[in-house]
Order: sequence, then structure tokens, then C-alpha cells
Amino acid sequence: GYGFTPRWALYGELSGASMNASDFSGTYGLGHFDLGTRVHFGQDRSRVRPFAQLGLSSRAVSQDYYIGSRAYKVEAGGTGLSFGGGLNAHFTPAVAFTGAVTWSVGSFSRYKVNGVQVPGSSLSATSARVHLGVTWVPHARR
Repeated sequence: GYGFTPRWALYGELSGASMNASDFSGTYGLGHFDLGTRVHFGQDRSRVRPFAQLGLSSRAVSQDYYIGSRAYKVEAGGTGLSFGGGLNAHFTPAVAFTGAVTWSVGSFSRYKVNGVQVPGSSLSATSARVHLGVTWVPHARR
């Protein structure tokens, strides 16, 4: 994140996971990217400050699917909104450890099989993630 003021910050989050499928053999990958804003609460000079966040979210899923000996790379992607909250624990006035929980709502609406765009209906999806990171507020003073 980057703090424009002690109250407002811009943040970016990137997350990825590899999961074992329960209904077929193999694994699949799921990735998220969020870009948004945070509003911090409490006193500007507090060491620990809670925040709420809201942003735009993009997500993608990819898996290798096998029918017999033939492999198919199946991909889906889409956009949505992300929201959540957390807190900053300041080591110094300008640098804080950040912990947050983010929920993303939206849909998968773009599909590819072996790199070729294919039609498909929109599929709603919600996900929750826990994030740990660092926020920099270069002009903060105590």
C-alpha cells in the first residue's frame, strides 16, 4: 500500500493458490488481483489503526484437464468488487505491518480452452482471503 495521507491509502493485492480438485484428479490454480482504496480510523498518531477497504478485483483460474491421454488447458477469468478490513501496526510513523481480510464478489465470464476463446455463461463466484503485507506512508510524522 501507499499512504497519501494518514487517513487515505491506495493498495494493491496479488494472491495465488494451487488446490487439489475434489471431483477430478489433478490440481488447479486460482489468482486474484485487487486495486483499491483504504480509509483508516482512529488517531493519526496511533501505533495501531484499523481500516476499511474497497476496490476493483480481477480473478483467474487455470487447470489441466485430462480425457484419456489428451490434455486440455482450461482457463476462466472475470472481474468484480473487493471489500474488507484490517489494521496497520506501525513500526515507525512511515512503515506499518498490515493484516487484512478481503472478500471478492463477481463472476467468471471469459473462458479459454487450449488458448482459444470459447463461449460460456457467466458464473458468480465469491472468495475470501487473508493478507499480510507492508504499508508505506512516506510523509507521516509523530
